[in-house]
Amino acid sequence: MADAKKPPAKVRALRISSRPETRRRAGRVWSRTPCDVPLSTLSDDDITLLKGDPLMVVQEVDIDPPNDKEADPQ
Repeated sequence: MADAKKPPAKVRALRISSRPETRRRAGRVWSRTPCDVPLSTLSDDDITLLKGDPLMVVQEVDIDPPNDKEADPQ
């Protein structure tokens, strides 16, 4: 039997957007457009700050692992 390639494991991430047009938090500028950010790229302090900000919308999600070409440039 041929080995079937397994799909890559999902990566835990935060889906982040701001309630105002833009908002600066955790060293980045966020907009109303949701952005998926792997948890591995954020510090514990960043996560706490983002989740605790009432002007930010933050959801925990599972995403496909980013490849080098799709890496978040921020």
